Amino acid sequence: MDQAHHEDRASLIYLRVDELTLDTRNPRLVTAAAPSQKSLLRQLYEQESLDELAQSFVDNGYFAEEPLVVVKENGEWVVVEGNRRLATLKLLLDESLRADLKVDGWPELSIAQRDRIVEVPCVKYDNREEVFPFLGFRHITGAKKWAPFQKARFIAQLIDAGRSLDEVEDLIGDNSQTVKKLYQDYIVFNQIKTELDMPERPIRDRFSLLESDARSTTH
Repeated sequence: MDQAHHEDRASLIYLRVDELTLDTRNPRLVTAAAPSQKSLLRQLYEQESLDELAQSFVDNGYFAEEPLVVVKENGEWVVVEGNRRLATLKLLLDESLRADLKVDGWPELSIAQRDRIVEVPCVKYDNREEVFPFLGFRHITGAKKWAPFQKARFIAQLIDAGRSLDEVEDLIGDNSQTVKKLYQDYIVFNQIKTELDMPERPIRDRFSLLESDARSTTH
């Protein structure tokens, strides 16, 4: 994708943290169907070491070099990239949320510290489809890779939305059959869960082993 085309599709804006919502479709946030914002916040707090980010935001404010990526859906600004950062900001800015989720030991913000994070830079895309190439590159073939199950879930979302395997490979710049292997593993995962009537969590936690087993059979 050339730079001019990218700039045509995305623009930088500043939005208040209380205007932003966590992404219920984010492959990293493995939850039940239709999760609430509070349940997503709880999951991120319990699993994603938000304490480290919180102290950085208190000390340094929000780095403009790391904008959140947003789309507007059903009248809401949804953060499709940066949910860990957004959850940290929301908890820092809302004492009642911290109390509700039993978040202990976080610093109280001064007025100046609050002013530095109450509004944050966001790259706005017109729709989620336009963000897919960036997410695929960043988390599947790029530097900030998701865990195998999260990659596979993202690929399955694209295919369930009507894209072919070849289209997904082109979308994220994959020429090593990673997409095909991960999608095959995801199908196996669903078969195990459904046909053997097993709970999802233990299979999901061992997805990397499933991936390794599947790859070893192809060599």
